[in-house]
Amino acid sequence: MTSSLVRWDLFYSAEWCDWRFRIYDCENSSIWVGFYITYIVVSFVSFLIGLYVCYKKVYQNLWKKKLSVIEFNEGILRPKATEAWVIGSTIFLFGRGLYGIVVLSGGFKNSIVTELFHEWPWCAIYIGGVLLTMGLIHATPRNITDSKGASANITQIVEISLPSPRTINTLTYIYIISPLVLHHLFAILDGQARDAGNFEQAQVYNMIHYLAWAVHDVALCALAAIYGLQLVRILRAAQAMKLTEGRNEAFKRAITTLIITLSVIVFLTSGFAAVLFFYGIFRERIQTILGVSILIAFFWLLSAPLSLAPLYLYMTYSINKSTESGTTTGTGTTGRSGTAHSMSGSKSQAGTKSIPRTSEHGATTEV
Repeated sequence: MTSSLVRWDLFYSAEWCDWRFRIYDCENSSIWVGFYITYIVVSFVSFLIGLYVCYKKVYQNLWKKKLSVIEFNEGILRPKATEAWVIGSTIFLFGRGLYGIVVLSGGFKNSIVTELFHEWPWCAIYIGGVLLTMGLIHATPRNITDSKGASANITQIVEISLPSPRTINTLTYIYIISPLVLHHLFAILDGQARDAGNFEQAQVYNMIHYLAWAVHDVALCALAAIYGLQLVRILRAAQAMKLTEGRNEAFKRAITTLIITLSVIVFLTSGFAAVLFFYGIFRERIQTILGVSILIAFFWLLSAPLSLAPLYLYMTYSINKSTESGTTTGTGTTGRSGTAHSMSGSKSQAGTKSIPRTSEHGATTEV
């Protein structure tokens, strides 16, 4: 019988599974075991595809050439957008696959360890999304120069608004440090309260934890949607101005890769913002209604690996097409990469810039 002082049922009820970390000794356990088996398989399959993309885009194009994924230039952090995203999302899949194995095996005995192990893969993909978005903003040119040397302000062609490099740098640190500190802090407090038997207090920390996640997801979603779409519009304008003649197919594949990547980030961040908002407030109620719990669990567990797999496959296709056609990526020729990242040198956002020559790898050179 549940004590009026110790609310075990808030996290360890026999009537429902808190599938986020517990799938045994509760009703409908077999459903959640099936969920986690599927989740582990899908996560590791997607991870292997992502690992191949990492090998081609990060190891061969960067590390093998002694280049870095993140550059520091005049105090400004400049990530190579696509590469940072691939690394972050691939680490996420590996970490979540491992976590799935832990849960399927019965879980950790210590709740703090459970919460931290649950947390760090999500932070990895979030940081990857932040670095991708900030890399795209750094890369977005204010001016363009065609192959004949004619220069024009980009605002004369496409209506855009760009923050300064210093502002982007400040936002990068805020977007990275804030979730790392807050999410791990409340994850630890939640786990510590559960281990101490303070389940009502643990529920409060759990609610704050996931409401904070919802806020951070909304912030990243807005940033990626606004500035990512600006870069897509510029690239399409460059194509319409025939600044990409002679490499239209490669350029189209690059734009497609950028659009798919941004779509995945916006879909995941907006979807998780909604899910985590309602989960944070109505966690116990959601868990007690099987149909709702299954719907939330499907998105929570499977939406990310199922979204990343097609993106990785398209990147793999683009890499293979580039190899077949003998296309040289921006990384190989200029020492810079990432979607439209060749524009983010020390004079980023200040001087005249060329429209980026974007290869299907997501790397760029200049026209």
